[in-house]
Amino acid sequence: MKQHMKRKLEGHIIAVPLQDNTFVTSLVIRQNGSISLGYFFKERYTELPTIEQWQPSEVILIALFGGRLGLKNGNWQLLGQLPQWDRNEWQVPILRQQDPINTSVYYAAMYDNDIKNFTRKIISEEEAKTYYLYGIYGYKAIENVLNKLLFS
Repeated sequence: MKQHMKRKLEGHIIAVPLQDNTFVTSLVIRQNGSISLGYFFKERYTELPTIEQWQPSEVILIALFGGRLGLKNGNWQLLGQLPQWDRNEWQVPILRQQDPINTSVYYAAMYDNDIKNFTRKIISEEEAKTYYLYGIYGYKAIENVLNKLLFS
């Protein structure tokens, strides 16, 4: 089922398909234009929950993504907006980056509350281990990352 996406996705739950024909869900906590920031949850579903049945489970990935194509072409499904959505309950996290050339250097990647402004600072490897990996993904790349996390 194709879904036309012009509205803001913040506070919406999206179902993302996996390689074994199950789904995981993501809560979009921020949106800036076509880029969304989502928390992706570990619980897998064989049948999609209704928005009333949905509950967050363990977070396995926090990522920036451009998922509108996945929604537009029907690969991803929009379950709906959380009835009691409050953006203040879902903070924009600090993410980690590793320098691609000097791999012993790590950064804390920080966005403002509207994911419009980005800053970073050097951090220790120990501190870096406490953050999720920074990345901006297309919808297929998100599916690949989730499959790798769940099935490898």
